[in-house]
Amino acid sequence: MTGIIAATLAVALPLAGLLGAACSLLFLLLPYITRTSMLTVGDWRWAYRYKVAEGLPQSASYLRSRSQPGDLLAPPRLSTSFVPADLAVQLVAMSGVPAYLSRPFMHMVNGGVRAQTALLRYVAPRAIERETSGETALTRLCALGIRCYVVAETDRSGPRWDPERRRAVFVDRMVAVYATQ
Repeated sequence: MTGIIAATLAVALPLAGLLGAACSLLFLLLPYITRTSMLTVGDWRWAYRYKVAEGLPQSASYLRSRSQPGDLLAPPRLSTSFVPADLAVQLVAMSGVPAYLSRPFMHMVNGGVRAQTALLRYVAPRAIERETSGETALTRLCALGIRCYVVAETDRSGPRWDPERRRAVFVDRMVAVYATQ
């Protein structure tokens, strides 16, 4: 009887050791395998790359140094489709000044009062983009409670009502900041 037990142990112990070594190796490689598979499934958070507009950090610093409680900022041409971040989100993150509206899709997708408010906040600045008079545009922005209007254009132009950016209170490369007060 002891011979049978000894023979069984002689075969089982090396197999248990081999199985233990394989489990240990798998345990050590598991974080790498999991991480690699997460990065290859098309997870947009890992694939998202966005280049910040030239002059945006400097403009945000300008806003931060001159903002007061109650100030709101707004950029033109916000997209109603899904975007992980837009100009308003970037400015809020860098300056600490709240936005009149950012990422409209996120507010409109579920409907209700929040969607109605977002739609109104989306439409009002769009009308200002079509203005041809700088005075009228800034007056309308002020009436909405928007203290800072921030334009970031790749061609370094201003809004339709100020293409040369002469009314801007701060300009740095692609970005121009307009103040309503």
